[in-house]
Amino acid sequence: MFHYYMFNKPFGCVTARRDSLYPTVMDYFSELNNDNLNPVGRLDRETTGLLLITDDGVFNQKLTHPSYHKEKTYYFTVLAI
Repeated sequence: MFHYYMFNKPFGCVTARRDSLYPTVMDYFSELNNDNLNPVGRLDRETTGLLLITDDGVFNQKLTHPSYHKEKTYYFTVLAI
């Protein structure tokens, strides 16, 4: 049985399994003790927003690999000071 999580990635957190400088999205899932979990896609360290986390590798690949030609739409807000 696969697991699927929606994660609101905070500012300053990197989309990686491990990083020596910054907290990673996977740090938030460490208590689950599931080494097969991976982020689906990535968001920059300075970007906040929805990120999918799953241990379903086929699902992950179908959403992210260029050969599947999945259309993506990004929305963002710019705050001018």
